[in-house]
Amino acid sequence: MRWRGPYSLAGFAALTILALPPAAYSGELNGKKIDAGVHYKITRCDKPKAPKLKAKTVEEFNAAAARYEAYAKAQQVYADCIGQEAQQDSKDIQNAIYEGAQAQIARIQSDLDAERAYLDSLQRKLQDETQ
Repeated sequence: MRWRGPYSLAGFAALTILALPPAAYSGELNGKKIDAGVHYKITRCDKPKAPKLKAKTVEEFNAAAARYEAYAKAQQVYADCIGQEAQQDSKDIQNAIYEGAQAQIARIQSDLDAERAYLDSLQRKLQDETQ
């Protein structure tokens, strides 16, 4: 017998998580506590190096301006890369948390089912003994 309906275990867990203030709960991801102290770092994007901008003549200034423009474009590519990596990491983390929570909820349901089966067996045994 599974615990289902409007008072299901999964529904209760979801409501509990939503109802608690953030400080009241936090899990772990790869052994690290998930809380305000967690810092995120991009690992797949390469930050462009700033150009050396020196100019004593008009020609040097124009060359410096061209280097700056190339640098600005490279920074935009870098920023786009950061956004894409962060978005994918966010999805991956959400999936990991969801799957971890679902696995724990499934174990709880399994434990409940096992205890219920044992309780049912005790009931049958008592009924057999009283007949």
